[in-house]
Amino acid sequence: MKQIFTLLILGVSMTLGAQNLLTNGSFEDWTDGKPDGWFGDKTTFAASRVLESSDAQEGAKSLNLINEGSSHQRFTSQPINLEANTSYTLTYFVKGEGEVRNAFYNGNPDSSGAGFSTYSPYNSATSEWTELTYVFETGEEVTGVEIIFSVRNTSAEGILIDNVFLTAGGEIEVTEVANLGELRNSPVGSQIYQLTGEVLLTYKIDNRNQKYIQDETGAILIDDAAGRLSADYEVGDILTGITGTLTTYGDLLQFVPSESAPAAVSSGNDVNYEIITLSEYLADPVAFESRYIAISDLNISDSDDGDGTFQNGKNYSMTDGTDTVQGRTQFYDIGIIGEAIPTVPANVIGFGGRFNDTIQFFLADVTTEALGVADLNTSEVVMTTVWTDNAHFVTKGQTSVEIYNLNGQMVQRANGFDKFNVNVSSLAKGVYIVKVTVDGKVSTHKVVKK
Repeated sequence: MKQIFTLLILGVSMTLGAQNLLTNGSFEDWTDGKPDGWFGDKTTFAASRVLESSDAQEGAKSLNLINEGSSHQRFTSQPINLEANTSYTLTYFVKGEGEVRNAFYNGNPDSSGAGFSTYSPYNSATSEWTELTYVFETGEEVTGVEIIFSVRNTSAEGILIDNVFLTAGGEIEVTEVANLGELRNSPVGSQIYQLTGEVLLTYKIDNRNQKYIQDETGAILIDDAAGRLSADYEVGDILTGITGTLTTYGDLLQFVPSESAPAAVSSGNDVNYEIITLSEYLADPVAFESRYIAISDLNISDSDDGDGTFQNGKNYSMTDGTDTVQGRTQFYDIGIIGEAIPTVPANVIGFGGRFNDTIQFFLADVTTEALGVADLNTSEVVMTTVWTDNAHFVTKGQTSVEIYNLNGQMVQRANGFDKFNVNVSSLAKGVYIVKVTVDGKVSTHKVVKK
């Protein structure tokens, strides 16, 4: 269950009568059809869609924004001077029909997100004036901040905004999540999450300080363009206490750190890919998103403008003869770049990915050698793949069984002959990888413990 606590950010608490840091937050003053102090450079609303309204929450006027489309439009303040690494509270009233959310532009287009912060979740307006609150922290790079109102799906009459008030200080709620599965199922937006469970670092990239992490419940990509994770984490480290927000890029879920995190809990842990079939991947790509996986025996076609070798940032059609997926060289300058594309079925190693509606496989390696074990598809093992208290095996010889969690840690070992059971009642619920060795022949299987 999620636990929510409040983190006080350094700043001045908002008090009654505090100074409004915005100009003309009441929208009483207009010049040439535009509200004074607004229409910043990052505004995308056409002037014809920004109107003066006499339906005010207080005073004589309010702001009327019209955007009937499903894609958002931005309405921003003129740049204002705010302090770095300081929290601020924005309050305002909204009325009408439509959706509104908030963010800010920090004035630095070369910073993370091209200077745009993560957006808060959308709020739906109603027929009554309703007060909304947006609390944010500026970060390290601020030169001229524009406060953003992002609006979509309004009626033809639009949405009304009035009495916008910005003050220093405020409280940011931090939601604790126990594991990556819980994090992945949390709302995307400005909410800050702290991961309290342990996760394994499976891959790291210099670009944007990106890192892939996973546990037995899920996996996610850390996008740390701002470099907030100061610790020198390495592949094989066990991490915990990472704090940040959820965002998406091309519909791929990402975790963006908001502050530094503790040193690694441990280092040098085994990092093992999970071997799956292409049909398994395509049946549930979200379950494998950002997870370290491998798929065997795929025919790989060159890109349309290719020269028969793997190139940076290219897409490659990969098929097992029945199903097809788009492989992508997402990680620049990896070992396969410049190497010939195999003309025989090959094994691919990498991470589940996507770009908008296209399911992808982010390539980390391609090999024609066996995927870590011999005789991958041996038919000499019959076993149950959904376990309760006992796992049932039927083999043809002396057998050893090794059970691994998705962090690559062996959690149980057993031996048997022909028909035998293994008591697995002590294992926690979740997904496991089973390595079965029969007279020297090895196979791997994915199972679920109920």
